[in-house]
Order: sequence, then structure tokens, then C-alpha cells
Amino acid sequence: MDVTDRAFRYSSQEFHHDTAPPTHVARHADPQSCREHIEIYLQQVSSFAGHFRRSPETLGPEEIRTVPGIGSTLATVILLETGDVGRFADIGNYASYCGCVSSTHLSNGKKKGEGNTKNGNRYLAWAYIEASNFALRFCELARKFYQCKKAKRNANVATKAVAHKLARACFLMLKTSICAGVEWEHTASCKCT
Repeated sequence: MDVTDRAFRYSSQEFHHDTAPPTHVARHADPQSCREHIEIYLQQVSSFAGHFRRSPETLGPEEIRTVPGIGSTLATVILLETGDVGRFADIGNYASYCGCVSSTHLSNGKKKGEGNTKNGNRYLAWAYIEASNFALRFCELARKFYQCKKAKRNANVATKAVAHKLARACFLMLKTSICAGVEWEHTASCKCT
């Protein structure tokens, strides 16, 4: 039994405020052995750090931050919550997983019901909505795209459309390992161009 184990076995009634603890509890470990333990732990940590370095073909938070509205925190959330992008068949599946598309069922142009909107990853949905809010503040092209969508529908749909664009851009970056920008195309009926 270690000295520290014995120290934790004493109950509060055994220690009185007026008396000192027993001598075997008051002893401290040898400073040299503490240094040796610290050195061993530092060596173990440095050996583990090599396993977590990313390979050159994968993207990290620095590359994802090139997308408008995505900072270091959102980039980390997006990378960790997305995981392996190979599990998504195409970009639409990823956008659906991120909660950036509606889940209505249409037949012959008529609404036949709605899907389960609770499926997907709520943290990715949050991250892309936050990124779209930041992109609207700091990116002029995103703001123009948002204004066009807002004029046709409403503000929530327009924000979700910007989030969808950001999710598509991040998916392409993660899938192809190429830093590409967001395409903010406008339709022919758009009056803001």
C-alpha cells in the first residue's frame, strides 16, 4: 500500500484540527523520484503526439478556415464531427447529415409528407449556421447571396441556404484535399447583380 493510499483511508473524525496527522502521512515523496516520473510521462506524451499528427493528404483546421465565416473553433467542430468523409456517397448526403437541406417528400410537385428532421448531426448543423452568420457579417458575396434568397423566401431559409453553401464547400475540401472557395452563384431572376 502506497503512502498516499493510506492517507486517503483516514476518516475525517481521525484528524482533529488541533493535532498533526500521523508521521507516515506527512512524509513526502523523494523529489528525485518525482522528477523521474515527470520525465517518463513527458516521454510517453511525446510518443503519443506522433500518432496524432495529420498526414499530408488530409486537411486540418487551417485549411477549413479559408471558407468564409469559419474560424478555429468551428473548423475544429466541423472536422471532428464529420469524421471520415468517405462514408458519404455524395455531397447531398453530407448536406443532409449536416441538416442543411429540407426533408420533404414530393411526388409530382406535391408535398406528400416530411421526413425525420431529427436525423443527422445537430452539432454540424449548429456549426454551419454559426458559420453562415459570421459569413454574412464579413463576406460581401455571402451577404448578396443571402439578400437574394431573403427577397424570395424568408430570413431563416436564406440563412440555411448560406449554411448549405458552406457545407458543400467544406465537403469538397475534405473529399478532394483541395482548398476551393465557395461559389456564390446568382440565378437569372436575381435583381441584385
